Amino acid sequence: GAVIVLLDASASMSAIDVAPSRFAMAQAQVRELANGLSADGLLTVILVGRQPEVLATATRDTAAVIAAVDAARPQQGTVDWEAAFALAAGAARGGTPGETTIVILSDGGLPDGLAALPGEVRYVPIGSTEPIGRENIGIDAFSLRATASGPELFVRVTNFGTQPQRVLVTITSADQLVVSELVEVEPARSASVTLDDLVDVPSNFQAQLTAAGEAGGAPDAFPLDDTAWA
Repeated sequence: GAVIVLLDASASMSAIDVAPSRFAMAQAQVRELANGLSADGLLTVILVGRQPEVLATATRDTAAVIAAVDAARPQQGTVDWEAAFALAAGAARGGTPGETTIVILSDGGLPDGLAALPGEVRYVPIGSTEPIGRENIGIDAFSLRATASGPELFVRVTNFGTQPQRVLVTITSADQLVVSELVEVEPARSASVTLDDLVDVPSNFQAQLTAAGEAGGAPDAFPLDDTAWA
């Protein structure tokens, strides 16, 4: 019958707690589905992004499906599951519930209150369940703001993981070093770096986190939030 795949392309699918990444693992799952399709089967693939995109529509063309899925990339924000579910429901309307299987490839975090999907629904979890999968330290605030004494640059680093982390916070502007500072952050805690002696303020700053040698703590499973701009 018909197989409809919802492929999660949210930012968290960039995590590398599984090799080479969560999104790459999900792509491999779609390739397996395409290669295992029965002779009378039809495959639809929907990329769940900010604006969900149909990569393949009710096709038996395995090569075309694989090419479209291989070209897809995860995005850098949240995604619209409600719109993706609506697309999947529309694609399933052509057959009876017993003939349609909807496969959700995701690392979780689907919102509550989503409409029920027709047919059989299978959820395939993507990502590691080991503790290393929870290790992440990232920049969750970076801003240039005006104060009474002049411009101030502020960066906050948060350890979302379960182990202490030591990282180097490097701030540059126009490829020139502004400051580089070592910070130690306990689990579920934050550390900040503030610069308030800025004289000539350029238009753009970049902050970058790098592990502080072998003592830097557990590997970072989500490098996407290790860089920020202000």
